[in-house]
Amino acid sequence: YEIRLSLVGSEMCIRDRVVTVDLAIKYKQRILDNIPDSSSWSPLMVLFLTDLTSPEEIYKAHNSKAIFGAKLYPAGATTNSETGVTDLKNLTKTFEAMEEVGMVLQIHGESTEKGVDIFDRESVFIEKTLKPLVEKFPKLKISLENIGLLN
Repeated sequence: YEIRLSLVGSEMCIRDRVVTVDLAIKYKQRILDNIPDSSSWSPLMVLFLTDLTSPEEIYKAHNSKAIFGAKLYPAGATTNSETGVTDLKNLTKTFEAMEEVGMVLQIHGESTEKGVDIFDRESVFIEKTLKPLVEKFPKLKISLENIGLLN
């Protein structure tokens, strides 16, 4: 059988974060070098967003045709996310660039506020972070990932 993975590049199992287009292209080549020649599968690369991800990197990613999206992990929300985003305000210009070029923002949606019960982290993120983000950037393509809510 063939394992079908679609999005790679920012996943938490990778020790070195893929935070630039150059790193994503190198990582994609490493992947391609290790799949059978008979496979038609091709990875869709994503960038790992940090507070320092610039609009210029987004434009470079878009122009490279190698990057599908950018993954947002709130800093401290999950395993190995320490270098994730600490405040969405740091990425206002970056989100504007993503909205402009049509790049997908993939979000690991969990609140990292102190005092928020672990079982409420997703719903608090949706109310306090996601809703204002959608209102501020109505044309931004957003994928909310790893959600376990029923309500």
